[in-house]
Amino acid sequence: MQDDSYSQQVAEDLVAAIRLDVESGSAVVRNVDGQEVKCSTLDELERVLRPVANRIRDDGWDDMGTYIDSDGRPMYPGAWYYLSGALANSHIARFLSEPRSSSSSQPIPTVQVELIPFGEILAARLRDDPTAIHNLTPDEFEQFICERLFAMGFEPKRVGRYNQRDGGIDVLFWPRVWRNFPFLGAAQVKHYISSRNVAPPTVREFAAVIANHPINAGLIVTNTSFTADARWFAQERAKLLRLRGFEDIKRWIADDFASEQEWREIPTSIELAPGLTVKLKS
Repeated sequence: MQDDSYSQQVAEDLVAAIRLDVESGSAVVRNVDGQEVKCSTLDELERVLRPVANRIRDDGWDDMGTYIDSDGRPMYPGAWYYLSGALANSHIARFLSEPRSSSSSQPIPTVQVELIPFGEILAARLRDDPTAIHNLTPDEFEQFICERLFAMGFEPKRVGRYNQRDGGIDVLFWPRVWRNFPFLGAAQVKHYISSRNVAPPTVREFAAVIANHPINAGLIVTNTSFTADARWFAQERAKLLRLRGFEDIKRWIADDFASEQEWREIPTSIELAPGLTVKLKS
């Protein structure tokens, strides 16, 4: 199992490659086309670094969809999780925050990179407007769900890129800390550009998929919601499934992973035998 140290090292290596231009008061980094770009803020730096890192991670894939770099090492998307922190904690952040006199300032080209950041940066921005989650592409939404699973303490692993064959499973996940009870989970991620809700066929098909694999828990997550029949099927016929929609994602964006709503599938009590009822929670 891969630990988080490599993902953190990738982020730190990207930051270490940044050159400071004292004369213009900017940070210089090579963009995805190999051209040097001057950036005056951390946001600009991050927008330039992400497509560069994206090229690194797209060097290859293993059979399960994990990113592989040119040296054959797995590049977990958790590098996005560390990139913002690596920038904020570096000497570059202090350098860019220092006041500069107007006489030494030079025009800095505006960076135009159309790429939505993920991880903590995206979550922070979505807290102001959670509905912006609907503007993501399906692939971006899937990556964002991986980041939220990572923030929950899981090790997510994308089975393949969006629209690739994945056997009905988009993401596999398991606890990163093996002191806990180990289990293997599978997630299917549904992103819709309209108010369309997930219907029963999707839930039935995914329940059949996880029943044919050594999966201990299933998760269907969407940026919309589920029909009443889909919720009924999951509750009555697919006990290992958890359905999570837009209202749940809003809590996840706020890093609220321990809400009472996350326990809604767990009954308050269970009858193990006639006359033997065990209370589980108040």
